[in-house]
Amino acid sequence: MVETYKTTFTIKRLWWVLASSMIVMFGILLFFGREIYHKAPPIPVNFQSSDGSVLYTSENIKRGQNVWQSIGGMQQGSIWGHGSYLAPDWSADWLHREAEVLLADIVNENALNLSADNEFLKDIYAVALKKQMRTNTYAVDTGIVVVTPARANAIREVAAHYQGLFEGHDEFLDLR
Repeated sequence: MVETYKTTFTIKRLWWVLASSMIVMFGILLFFGREIYHKAPPIPVNFQSSDGSVLYTSENIKRGQNVWQSIGGMQQGSIWGHGSYLAPDWSADWLHREAEVLLADIVNENALNLSADNEFLKDIYAVALKKQMRTNTYAVDTGIVVVTPARANAIREVAAHYQGLFEGHDEFLDLR
């Protein structure tokens, strides 16, 4: 039995198993790393309202990413579920706040009361909100995302909230 063990697990064979395993593992890592890189979402050239006013440029987005990374943002919350699990998911918070502002705008635009017990109206508002939030307006050929003026207003309002939050204004200190 000892002789079988010595012939089965020779140093040369163990090195061969290690080397081939490493080649296969790193090959898989490189393949999926390449796939992730090539399938990353595009960064728009401009993010603008349908009236032509520019909300963000690709440079604003890249600068924001650099600032986020420089302050250790992943330790202060997650983006799209990646990062710290001890703090909020900022992307979910942004979308929730944006949806609330848009819903209020839809209600005000129709001059109706959302607090009424009219389930039909609430369903109509929910459909209008989903349409505004889920419509993909990214133009691949130009690299521009165009949003409605109401959504542009919601984006500006939520951006002001986050600017106050990260700058540490007094009214936001409880949220930090």
